[in-house]
Amino acid sequence: MDFIDPVKQRKHKIRLFVGYGLISCAIVLATIVLLFAAYGYGVNGKGQIIQSGLVFVSSAPAPASIYLNGQLNSASTNARLQIQAGQYTLKLTRAGYRPWVRSLGVEGGSVEHFDYPILFPTKIVTTTLKQYAGQPGLTTESLNQRWLITQDALNTDSFDEYDLSSPKQLTSTLPITLTVPSSIFSSAQPTTSWSLVSWFSDNNHVILERSYAGGSEYILFDRQTPADSVNLTATLKLDSTTTLSFYNNKYDQYYLYDSADDSLSTATLSAPQPVSVLKNVIAFDVYANNSIVYVTANAAPAGKVYVNVLQGTDTYHVGQLQSGLSQYLVAITQYSGNWYVAFSSSNETKVYLYENPVADLQNNPSEPLVPVAIMKIAQPSFLSFSGNSQILAAQNGGAFATYDILNQNEYSYQISSSAPSTLEAVWMDNYHFTLVSENKLLVFDYDGTNLQTLQPAEVGLPAFFDPTHKWSYVITPDISNPALIDLTSTALRIPADQ
Repeated sequence: MDFIDPVKQRKHKIRLFVGYGLISCAIVLATIVLLFAAYGYGVNGKGQIIQSGLVFVSSAPAPASIYLNGQLNSASTNARLQIQAGQYTLKLTRAGYRPWVRSLGVEGGSVEHFDYPILFPTKIVTTTLKQYAGQPGLTTESLNQRWLITQDALNTDSFDEYDLSSPKQLTSTLPITLTVPSSIFSSAQPTTSWSLVSWFSDNNHVILERSYAGGSEYILFDRQTPADSVNLTATLKLDSTTTLSFYNNKYDQYYLYDSADDSLSTATLSAPQPVSVLKNVIAFDVYANNSIVYVTANAAPAGKVYVNVLQGTDTYHVGQLQSGLSQYLVAITQYSGNWYVAFSSSNETKVYLYENPVADLQNNPSEPLVPVAIMKIAQPSFLSFSGNSQILAAQNGGAFATYDILNQNEYSYQISSSAPSTLEAVWMDNYHFTLVSENKLLVFDYDGTNLQTLQPAEVGLPAFFDPTHKWSYVITPDISNPALIDLTSTALRIPADQ
């Protein structure tokens, strides 16, 4: 019997050990192969070991041809490319459109996404939607980019409403007229101007400030049912030193900031009596769930102010800035489950960005906070996260600094066209800026590349876009008759792609 034969037992054990050894070697080899593959190592057609990375490239419109260092790739957008590590020039082209170009550095095992390229038509075609007898005092767009309302220059309390969800129909249909009910005004003095405070996320309610001889007041305008509009100044008993913004993601709940005593309170239409939130607040920003970053001189060293974060009832000290300045910039957001706080001031040469500062202070209270990024820009006047919170941007005139949180890349650049120092860039979407300079509408990527000059536009007035970003809208003087003001639409697709 084999099981009692010592020779056969030894051979059986040897076979087992050899089998186990081969399996172990296979596991180790597979692990090594997977590890090297994770770092982008592979073998090319010539049997050479190379490193490569993944690059995802999309475009609007699609498909578009993809060129790497001038060589046409076999794939077209939208595509997943495995590219050998190195430096490249990535170019996207499509008939009838201007090319999109940028430099690309690929590292072994890296994954990069270019989900945002927009190709603009070679030929810009602009159509006049309506002519106004004078400059509209206010033109603004809802957050979902569907509703565009423009003040009637001849009737200061009426607005034209355009539905941008059907761009092709705008040339053949008249806008709807919306009128703010004068019965809610606290003064019979005629309106001298309207200005935008904030749209609410339901895209129906918008806070407007009405100015008249001798004062001003806040109106909660209901564009869907104008008769339901509310005079917030009267209802909440606001004085001239108080400004307000939405609170708790409710159109009838508000933050009240009193610049006379630097206090921040909350109030609602149903309970208008203010409830104190913070005192000694110089500047602040609020995230949707009511986490607040703010600047305060309270308990700060001489010549300094603190940048604090309020979460719930607890306050956390994040950083400090020089005191006595004309402008402080703060911003707070969440991205991919992480908190980000950014701040700077009008005399700084840097913007400081922190990741999860509250959690770090809770876990390591004795350790100093370290910024995840320090963006270099002199005397910034604008600080904002993109709508999806991936990009942080700072601006001073034509100078920009941006930081891509996802890819951990920082960019500093100067747009080629000179821009007034008081003019702020506006987010077109999550990855593009618009800027009106020298009576032209400019569009460029968040990293400063692909600067495009589009249609004529009026300095000081923003451009607007439909929800699909296939059309843009601006207010500009009529070319043939400067006494008239035109609301124009421009196709950002060739006819075949509209």
